[in-house]
Amino acid sequence: MPFLRFLCLSLAAVLGFSTSVTAADRVTVRMGEPLPRFQLLRPGTVTYLRHWIKADGSLEPIDVQAKEVRFETQDGIRRVRIVQNWVGPTRSLKLDSLFEDKTLRPITHQRDSNKDGVIKREGFRFLGDKVVGIADQPENFQKDFEIATPVPTFNFEVDLETLTVLPLARNAEFEIVFYHPGGSAPAPYLFKVIGEENLSLAGKPIECWLIATDYNREGSSLSRFWVAKDSQMVVRAHYPLQDGSAVVKVLLPAASF
Repeated sequence: MPFLRFLCLSLAAVLGFSTSVTAADRVTVRMGEPLPRFQLLRPGTVTYLRHWIKADGSLEPIDVQAKEVRFETQDGIRRVRIVQNWVGPTRSLKLDSLFEDKTLRPITHQRDSNKDGVIKREGFRFLGDKVVGIADQPENFQKDFEIATPVPTFNFEVDLETLTVLPLARNAEFEIVFYHPGGSAPAPYLFKVIGEENLSLAGKPIECWLIATDYNREGSSLSRFWVAKDSQMVVRAHYPLQDGSAVVKVLLPAASF
């Protein structure tokens, strides 16, 4: 299968991490405050390959994800727009998210999905104390949606970009309130820098921070993110599943570090 061969050739990573952690420095990332390393969120497009490692060790492709960061001016105000296009054998997805500059405070989020020929559009607006469906958006499946957000929340659909702008350092911990538009109530999640590791991507060594989270599923295996120290771009992500399988996301080597 050409897609699978292409996927396998692109997964060039050498793993082996240390989990030595001393006293941690926990930071609560507060919505609305300027993010300390926001300058690392650079305009341009990066592409990830995502695949599923089954419990028996076999490999199955899932999709290719292209993520573009744009800086736009609307009514004289600079905004951040992050557009994601996911393309797989049976599913495509486009996410279009608008944010406040320097803080990543969510403003709007649109999700257009096509699964097995079934097309669905969802549009949301983030307000001060709630997230609502965009009522005047054509064909919005979620136009009547509303959920309270007593604590201002980040958009969970751009978690990798949020990691990029944090002050990563040894033993650092970050508590972030995230909300997945259209989902259940927002919640705080803890992301910990648990070590450092060198990866090799297309023969190029990359020094990375290794970050872990349990996504509030106590006792479950940790999801892990390898973040390049210089650019703080996520190079690799590993999401374990309960059946012993895992979803792995790897950055294609065209990206700049």
